[in-house]
Amino acid sequence: MTKDYEAIHNKLNDQAGMKRRSNEKKRLIKRSDQIVKSNRYRAGKLVVKPIKGMQALFPKLKQELQNEKRENAFLVEQNRRLQEKLEAAEKKAAFLTRSIEDERAKDSRALVKEMENHDPSLRTIMIKLNEIQERKEADTEFLQAVADRYVHHQDADVKQMIFEQLYKSFDLRTLSEKYSRIILETSSNSCPWPASFNASLAFQTAKRLMEDDSAENALDDRLTAYRLADELNIVRPGISEVYTSAAAVPLTSASVVKPVDAAGSRGVYRVFSANQIQRIRDGQFLNSENEWREAMTEDLLSGDVHEDKWYLEEHIVEENGEPARDLKFYCFYGEVKLILEVNRSERTEFCWWDVNGKKVITGKYEDERFAGRGFSAEDLLTAEGLSKEIPAPFMRIDFLKTKNKLVLGEFTPKPGNYHEMNSETDYWLGLAYLEAEAKLTEDFLSGKTFKAFHAAVNESK
Repeated sequence: MTKDYEAIHNKLNDQAGMKRRSNEKKRLIKRSDQIVKSNRYRAGKLVVKPIKGMQALFPKLKQELQNEKRENAFLVEQNRRLQEKLEAAEKKAAFLTRSIEDERAKDSRALVKEMENHDPSLRTIMIKLNEIQERKEADTEFLQAVADRYVHHQDADVKQMIFEQLYKSFDLRTLSEKYSRIILETSSNSCPWPASFNASLAFQTAKRLMEDDSAENALDDRLTAYRLADELNIVRPGISEVYTSAAAVPLTSASVVKPVDAAGSRGVYRVFSANQIQRIRDGQFLNSENEWREAMTEDLLSGDVHEDKWYLEEHIVEENGEPARDLKFYCFYGEVKLILEVNRSERTEFCWWDVNGKKVITGKYEDERFAGRGFSAEDLLTAEGLSKEIPAPFMRIDFLKTKNKLVLGEFTPKPGNYHEMNSETDYWLGLAYLEAEAKLTEDFLSGKTFKAFHAAVNESK
């Protein structure tokens, strides 16, 4: 009886469940019909349909991206291989160029050595000069092409690197109008100024030949130089009369014998005693009056001293009798850029300084350096103040320095062997020269009269 009851109960439950499911189905169908007929459904259909179409494109786009990735990887690898080949070719070309230049240099040096003994044939000389000129012209064409190619380069660092190297390679005489225009159109940071101390002094020398009354010519005369020192209350040595021949110069202890017209230390002698006379140019000691007079005659014959006129100058020494140090200030119209200290105690030694008292390398006297003792802030101010009273963009002002005083030695408009300075020094001193010229022009236009200078010049006439 119980089993029959359970079976009937289960059957009734199944029928009730079927009825509920049937009713739920009808309700869902009705709701679905309502949704399909609604405006929202119709609007959604308009959006969904294109998306379904785009889904079909995704596999195709993915495949194209994979193909591009493989192609890019191939091109990168190809570029790497080509770059390696280019670098190898450049190294080979550089090696060949160096080899050619080495051969040319050897050839040139061989000619130099040959000329020490005898003159080579005129034909050999002319062929060599022609070869140098042709090479310069070809090099200039290449440099101009590089300037044209990189003038509008987008990478500022690359542009600066290229033009800095271009400047070092350009001969200022072949500098094009286009390069000058580039300088005017770009900032100094991206295009270096064409400056050279070497070239500036060469141009200055040419101008001095055209201008007899230039400041450089005036102060090259020792008497005028000392008159300017007196006008400005600058300490300077006592001097003698001018002697019109080497034979007439008296041998006087504790004096310095100097030619009226000579460059650098040529023809200068420091007299300690009759048998101890030092030739300043190379530091060599002469042991008698005869040796000294023979050396003076040789100075005239070799052209180191141009005119047979001499004078004596007070010998400035330390308290212990040691020669005073030289402090040579490279002055650019009121601004010192470089200082050369010279020690002449036992042998001639040199030390280069910047204005901050830091030792620098200039490429000159590198094998004859010494530690140096430097200069004071007062020494620097004295040199700069004196330079500002001279109407010239550059003047090296040479002082003698002892423990107790700074004494004016001479003005040197054209330092000896200035061409031996390295390219970096030549460049920044060249910039200083250009800046000094601009300041000097501005002061002239503002009406500066340089009273002390003109008073010294007029007194010498």
